[in-house]
Amino acid sequence: MQKLGFLLLSLSLLAFSWSGSNPIISAKVKKKMLKSIEKLWKDQAPNMQEFKLSNANSYFKPQTVFSIATAEKQEALLSVRRIHGCKIGGCEADDGSVNVPTFIENPTEDSYETFDYMMILGNDHSILHVEVVDYPGEYGYEVNSKSWLKQFKGYQGEELIYGKDVDGISGATISATSITYDIQDTYHAMMDLLQDDTIGME
Repeated sequence: MQKLGFLLLSLSLLAFSWSGSNPIISAKVKKKMLKSIEKLWKDQAPNMQEFKLSNANSYFKPQTVFSIATAEKQEALLSVRRIHGCKIGGCEADDGSVNVPTFIENPTEDSYETFDYMMILGNDHSILHVEVVDYPGEYGYEVNSKSWLKQFKGYQGEELIYGKDVDGISGATISATSITYDIQDTYHAMMDLLQDDTIGME
């Protein structure tokens, strides 16, 4: 039964139209999405479809948000995000702190690397899963740690401060701070999708 569910999900993804240029949803990223969804919904044959964004939406890039459903119900929304990570040449802040507006809101493009992560928001409006799906940089790889990312499971929109509410990571200060802030923004943006668009979750 588990193999059947995996096969159905694989066919669903193969049949899905990935038209247009999309630098985030690569074959590598799609494979990780498939693996995570199959693990979360074992034996339930989950189906993933692109979430149609309204023209007014400016937060998400096209073809980066998906709805996940089983035969029984709508289960979750999945978003893939590309964010700024470490500085070229290192991932620790010079003085041990991070100026969040500088490197997240107005980064110098040639000074920071980028990486991609996915977040799955369950139908109870809490985070089910966070995973770094592509980290091409040379520094700050520690942010890929599954045990570190697990602390975002169950998140429901409260304020998170890196180093206080979220454990710090030695050697990945900037990447870890970046994903901490982006998860909060993305959570609220995904909740807005449920109110602004036609696809709902029970």
